[in-house]
Amino acid sequence: LAAAATQTGDPHIGLRLAALGDLKRMGTYGYLLCNAATLEDLFRLAERYCHILIHTSAVLFQRGAKFSRCEYQVRVPARLSTRHYVEWSLGVFVNAVRARLGDNWYPEAVYFAHEAPANTRVLRRFFGDRLYFSQRANYFEFDSRLLHTRFSDGDPALLEIMKEHADRLMTALAQRDDD
Repeated sequence: LAAAATQTGDPHIGLRLAALGDLKRMGTYGYLLCNAATLEDLFRLAERYCHILIHTSAVLFQRGAKFSRCEYQVRVPARLSTRHYVEWSLGVFVNAVRARLGDNWYPEAVYFAHEAPANTRVLRRFFGDRLYFSQRANYFEFDSRLLHTRFSDGDPALLEIMKEHADRLMTALAQRDDD
Protein backbone atom coordinates (compact mmCIF):
# COMPACT_ATOMS: atom_id res chain seq x y z
CA LEU A 1 0.00 0.00 0.00
CA ALA A 2 2.92 2.36 0.61
CA ALA A 3 4.01 1.84 -3.01
CA ALA A 4 0.43 2.36 -4.21
CA ALA A 5 0.22 5.60 -2.24
CA THR A 6 3.43 6.81 -3.88
CA GLN A 7 2.39 5.74 -7.38
CA THR A 8 -1.09 7.23 -7.16
CA GLY A 9 -0.11 10.29 -5.17
CA ASP A 10 -2.88 9.45 -2.69
CA PRO A 11 -1.59 9.88 0.87
CA HIS A 12 -4.77 8.27 2.25
CA ILE A 13 -5.02 5.22 0.02
CA GLY A 14 -5.44 2.75 2.88
CA LEU A 15 -8.32 4.71 4.33
CA ARG A 16 -9.94 5.21 0.93
CA LEU A 17 -9.81 1.45 0.32
CA ALA A 18 -11.39 0.85 3.72
CA ALA A 19 -14.22 3.23 2.87
CA LEU A 20 -14.95 1.25 -0.29
CA GLY A 21 -14.71 -2.09 1.43
CA ASP A 22 -17.43 -4.63 1.88
CA LEU A 23 -16.70 -7.34 4.43
CA LYS A 24 -18.09 -9.98 2.10
CA ARG A 25 -15.23 -9.29 -0.30
CA MET A 26 -12.86 -10.58 2.39
CA GLY A 27 -13.84 -14.22 1.90
CA THR A 28 -14.26 -16.50 4.88
CA TYR A 29 -13.06 -13.85 7.33
CA GLY A 30 -15.55 -11.29 6.07
CA TYR A 31 -18.47 -13.73 6.14
CA LEU A 32 -17.65 -14.61 9.73
CA LEU A 33 -17.82 -10.97 10.72
CA CYS A 34 -20.98 -10.30 8.68
CA ASN A 35 -22.81 -13.03 10.56
CA ALA A 36 -21.84 -12.03 14.10
CA ALA A 37 -24.83 -11.76 16.41
CA THR A 38 -23.50 -8.77 18.40
CA LEU A 39 -20.76 -6.19 18.22
CA GLU A 40 -18.79 -8.11 20.84
CA ASP A 41 -19.10 -11.28 18.76
CA LEU A 42 -17.82 -9.39 15.72
CA PHE A 43 -14.66 -8.31 17.54
CA ARG A 44 -14.07 -11.72 19.11
CA LEU A 45 -14.36 -13.36 15.68
CA ALA A 46 -12.06 -10.72 14.20
CA GLU A 47 -9.46 -11.46 16.84
CA ARG A 48 -9.69 -15.23 16.64
CA TYR A 49 -9.60 -15.57 12.86
CA CYS A 50 -7.42 -12.64 11.75
CA HIS A 51 -4.66 -14.94 10.45
CA ILE A 52 -6.97 -16.27 7.76
CA LEU A 53 -6.88 -12.87 6.09
CA ILE A 54 -3.48 -11.48 7.06
CA HIS A 55 -0.97 -13.91 8.48
CA THR A 56 1.50 -11.24 9.61
CA SER A 57 -0.93 -9.18 11.65
CA ALA A 58 -3.21 -9.55 14.64
CA VAL A 59 -6.45 -8.04 15.84
CA LEU A 60 -6.79 -7.71 19.59
CA PHE A 61 -10.07 -6.99 21.33
CA GLN A 62 -10.16 -5.67 24.89
CA ARG A 63 -13.41 -5.26 26.73
CA GLY A 64 -13.33 -2.48 29.30
CA ALA A 65 -15.77 -1.23 31.92
CA LYS A 66 -16.39 2.08 30.16
CA PHE A 67 -14.52 1.77 26.86
CA SER A 68 -13.51 -1.24 24.81
CA ARG A 69 -10.92 -1.28 22.09
CA CYS A 70 -10.02 -2.90 18.81
CA GLU A 71 -6.28 -2.99 18.20
CA TYR A 72 -4.43 -3.82 15.01
CA GLN A 73 -0.86 -5.10 15.26
CA VAL A 74 1.65 -5.67 12.50
CA ARG A 75 3.69 -8.65 13.64
CA VAL A 76 6.69 -8.49 11.34
CA PRO A 77 9.39 -5.87 11.14
CA ALA A 78 8.46 -3.60 8.29
CA ARG A 79 10.98 -1.97 6.01
CA LEU A 80 8.26 0.31 4.72
CA SER A 81 5.73 2.33 6.62
CA THR A 82 2.73 0.35 7.83
CA ARG A 83 0.59 3.48 8.03
CA HIS A 84 -1.66 2.59 5.09
CA TYR A 85 -2.27 -0.98 6.33
CA VAL A 86 -3.13 0.32 9.78
CA GLU A 87 -5.52 2.94 8.44
CA TRP A 88 -7.09 0.36 6.12
CA SER A 89 -7.51 -2.20 8.89
CA LEU A 90 -8.91 0.15 11.52
CA GLY A 91 -11.09 1.72 8.82
CA VAL A 92 -12.55 -1.66 7.85
CA PHE A 93 -13.62 -2.27 11.46
CA VAL A 94 -15.03 1.23 11.87
CA ASN A 95 -17.03 0.69 8.66
CA ALA A 96 -18.29 -2.68 9.97
CA VAL A 97 -19.55 -1.00 13.14
CA ARG A 98 -21.01 1.93 11.20
CA ALA A 99 -22.88 -0.45 8.90
CA ARG A 100 -24.71 -1.75 11.95
CA LEU A 101 -25.01 1.34 14.15
CA GLY A 102 -25.49 4.02 11.51
CA ASP A 103 -23.40 6.39 9.41
CA ASN A 104 -23.17 8.92 12.24
CA TRP A 105 -21.22 6.59 14.55
CA TYR A 106 -17.61 7.47 15.33
CA PRO A 107 -15.12 5.86 17.69
CA GLU A 108 -14.49 7.65 20.98
CA ALA A 109 -10.81 7.99 20.05
CA VAL A 110 -8.33 6.54 17.55
CA TYR A 111 -4.63 5.95 18.28
CA PHE A 112 -1.94 5.51 15.64
CA ALA A 113 1.67 4.41 16.10
CA HIS A 114 2.74 6.40 13.03
CA GLU A 115 3.38 10.11 13.00
CA ALA A 116 0.62 12.49 12.00
CA PRO A 117 0.47 13.10 8.27
CA ALA A 118 0.79 16.69 7.06
CA ASN A 119 -2.97 16.89 6.55
CA THR A 120 -5.36 15.02 8.87
CA ARG A 121 -8.60 16.33 7.36
CA VAL A 122 -9.46 13.03 5.60
CA LEU A 123 -8.67 11.01 8.72
CA ARG A 124 -10.81 13.29 10.89
CA ARG A 125 -13.71 13.09 8.47
CA PHE A 126 -13.58 9.28 8.63
CA PHE A 127 -12.58 8.60 12.27
CA GLY A 128 -13.69 11.77 14.06
CA ASP A 129 -11.70 14.49 15.79
CA ARG A 130 -10.08 12.53 18.60
CA LEU A 131 -6.98 11.27 16.80
CA TYR A 132 -3.67 10.62 18.54
CA PHE A 133 -0.43 9.95 16.69
CA SER A 134 2.99 8.55 17.60
CA GLN A 135 1.35 6.21 20.11
CA ARG A 136 2.56 2.79 21.28
CA ALA A 137 -0.23 0.93 19.46
CA ASN A 138 -2.86 1.25 16.71
CA TYR A 139 -6.42 1.01 18.00
CA PHE A 140 -9.77 2.68 18.44
CA GLU A 141 -11.91 2.92 21.54
CA PHE A 142 -15.68 2.77 21.70
CA ASP A 143 -18.39 2.76 24.35
CA SER A 144 -18.60 -0.70 25.94
CA ARG A 145 -22.38 -0.39 26.24
CA LEU A 146 -22.52 -1.00 22.48
CA LEU A 147 -21.05 -4.51 22.77
CA HIS A 148 -24.43 -6.17 23.28
CA THR A 149 -26.01 -4.45 20.29
CA ARG A 150 -27.75 -7.24 18.37
CA PHE A 151 -27.47 -7.44 14.61
CA SER A 152 -30.49 -8.47 12.60
CA ASP A 153 -28.61 -9.37 9.43
CA GLY A 154 -26.53 -12.25 10.81
CA ASP A 155 -27.32 -15.86 9.96
CA PRO A 156 -26.48 -18.11 12.96
CA ALA A 157 -26.51 -21.30 10.85
CA LEU A 158 -24.17 -19.81 8.25
CA LEU A 159 -21.93 -18.51 11.03
CA GLU A 160 -21.50 -22.04 12.43
CA ILE A 161 -20.62 -23.39 8.99
CA MET A 162 -18.15 -20.54 8.44
CA LYS A 163 -16.54 -21.12 11.85
CA GLU A 164 -16.01 -24.82 11.06
CA HIS A 165 -14.44 -23.86 7.74
CA ALA A 166 -12.32 -21.15 9.38
CA ASP A 167 -11.10 -23.57 12.05
CA ARG A 168 -9.92 -25.94 9.31
CA LEU A 169 -8.13 -23.06 7.57
CA MET A 170 -6.47 -22.05 10.84
CA THR A 171 -5.29 -25.63 11.40
CA ALA A 172 -3.87 -25.79 7.88
CA LEU A 173 -2.06 -22.47 8.37
CA ALA A 174 -0.59 -23.66 11.67
CA GLN A 175 0.63 -26.89 10.06
CA ARG A 176 2.17 -24.97 7.18
CA ASP A 177 4.01 -22.72 9.64
CA ASP A 178 5.37 -25.76 11.48
CA ASP A 179 6.86 -27.18 8.25
